[in-house]
Amino acid sequence: MSTRKPNLIRRYPLAVFFVLAYVISWGLSLFAARGALPFAVPPVVALIGGLLYHFGPALAGIGVAATLAGRAGVRGLLRPLGQWRVGVGWYLFIALYPIALRLAAVNLGRLFGGPRRSFSTRSRWACPRPARGCWRCRCSSAP
Repeated sequence: MSTRKPNLIRRYPLAVFFVLAYVISWGLSLFAARGALPFAVPPVVALIGGLLYHFGPALAGIGVAATLAGRAGVRGLLRPLGQWRVGVGWYLFIALYPIALRLAAVNLGRLFGGPRRSFSTRSRWACPRPARGCWRCRCSSAP
């Protein structure tokens, strides 16, 4: 019975990869989404699910490579990640670009008379109309 799974992966590795990627990503995103499940999810589980659901395809690829070729397959899959093909400046650009973009968006919005926003992402989860009710967080009943 245990020989069936590797045979399935060996026979259809691409299909198994896509199925695993979707199952991992969507499965973990259910834990990260507030109110998507009929039971309460502890905040730590929601945080871990929110961080890991982006890596569903990577985890699926590592799992399929490990099943097909063992450690050598995983090593061969991950080896190009350690090779530097561009200068250090491009790596810094990729690391700092999202922060600069967020700062520019917050300051341009404030410059053109928009509402005062915080740089942190915590403000986007705050309910914009807690007294009247909100479609996003259902903090109170709508009028």
